[in-house]
Amino acid sequence: MNREALRAAARWHAQLHADDAGPEQHAAHARWLAAHADHRWAWQQLQTLCGKLGALPGPSAATALNLARQGRRKLLKGTVLVLAAGGSGWFGLRQYPSLAAGYRTATGERRSIILTDGSTLVLNTASSVDVCYDARQRLILLHAGEILIQSAPHGETGKRPLRVQTRDGQVEALGTRFTVRQLPEATRVSVIEHAVELRPAGASPLRLEAGQQAEFTRADILAGAKLAAGPDAWVSGMLVVADMALEEFTAELARYRPGHLGCAPGVAHLRLSGAFPIDDTERALLAVEQALPVRVRRFTRYWTRLEAAGA
Repeated sequence: MNREALRAAARWHAQLHADDAGPEQHAAHARWLAAHADHRWAWQQLQTLCGKLGALPGPSAATALNLARQGRRKLLKGTVLVLAAGGSGWFGLRQYPSLAAGYRTATGERRSIILTDGSTLVLNTASSVDVCYDARQRLILLHAGEILIQSAPHGETGKRPLRVQTRDGQVEALGTRFTVRQLPEATRVSVIEHAVELRPAGASPLRLEAGQQAEFTRADILAGAKLAAGPDAWVSGMLVVADMALEEFTAELARYRPGHLGCAPGVAHLRLSGAFPIDDTERALLAVEQALPVRVRRFTRYWTRLEAAGA
């Protein structure tokens, strides 16, 4: 573990989120990323960590989020976010199990694992899980990102239920194929085959059937909906969308590439349908240019934005 690279990543995070951050800072950051593999690794760890800030309890969450919003000079003094908490421990590993999870993927990476019971676990981009199997349970702890589960076709489910645990509660497989994604404010579950049972930490359970999708928090299950297009298409390297706003599409595609991918407000409302490769996001962006009146503006290798074609 390169702690100096992690400290540098914290400083870059502070600079890029300062009010006066501009193209010069992003260009310098891109050069830093390109200079060494440790830099890119550290940046990815910090992005994962920042995505988990909302999971901190009470005062810890407020402190971390307030620090992240402060000006650059104050942040640089403390190199916060990834330094030791309480003066003794490594902050990331102690507070964020995703950094030390048994299975992890980097940005743009996918990984398929056959579990000991024959079930298949697939990790999407920037995801991390721990697998806890014993005589009483089959438990998958989702710390960050998104996974697909294909439960094994045998009768063990009744004896050792297969469950996915997120910060919001549990999802129990009922002989099924489904995806679970940890969102900033909730957990999203999409059922492709058979059924699952959602069990929020503080609400009554709900059964989801094939073709259904729902999100839940610790306190409530949000309204269910018809399954979105291609919820498991990412397993095959595709992002499938149907009449999706360009702003939302950009956010989805950004999950699969390093650096910043944004969308200008003037084109955010444009709608898009199709299948786009996530293993070659440049080719996906070219397809967007061909489908909509937009252009891809590349400020640096790691800072890209979709803008109106005539801008």
